[in-house]
Amino acid sequence: MPAIVLLCLAYRMTTALALTLNEDERTWLAAHPELRLGVDVSWPSFEFRDEQGNDHGLTAAYVRLIEERLDVKLQPVEPSNWSAILE
Repeated sequence: MPAIVLLCLAYRMTTALALTLNEDERTWLAAHPELRLGVDVSWPSFEFRDEQGNDHGLTAAYVRLIEERLDVKLQPVEPSNWSAILE
C-alpha cells in the first residue's frame, strides 16, 4: 500500500509541473521543432551511452521530459571537446 501511495504522489508531482509558454516562445519552438543538444556521454551517471547507442543517465531523463513537455525533439550532438559543445 505505501508503494502505491508513493507512486501516486510521484505521478501527481510530475503532472503538476505543466509548462506555460508565452506567444513568442511558442512561435520560436514552432519554427524550430528539432534542436541540437551538445552531450558528453563519458559522465556516468549523468550522461552515458550503452552498447546499442542509447543515451542513459540523469541528463537523458531530463531530455525526455523536456521533449515531452515542449513537444520538441532534442537531437544529441557529441562534439570532440567542450569548446565545440559551447559553439
